[in-house]
Amino acid sequence: MFLADTTTGTPSSTSSSTPWYANLLTQGMSLYQQIELQKTNLARAQQGLPPLTASQYGATVPTATVNVGLSSGTKAALWLVGGGVVLIGIAVISRKRNR
Repeated sequence: MFLADTTTGTPSSTSSSTPWYANLLTQGMSLYQQIELQKTNLARAQQGLPPLTASQYGATVPTATVNVGLSSGTKAALWLVGGGVVLIGIAVISRKRNR
């Protein structure tokens, strides 16, 4: 499977030893285990028992994680756009006052 390298824009292979669907299957199994863990914890909560963690449940596949955040370049671009919107707003308001 090939992905574009974000620094150079050239394709780079992620891993040539594993097929492209292996990661997809791993994430699918992880999702299935998370759903089953939620069902188990719901049943335990109805019985008044404390919830289980993934390791206590016996999840063998690592759970999927999602990184949430903005890169410094994106933050800078958002600040520039926001500053531009503020300046345009000030210009429009001052123009309406001068009429």
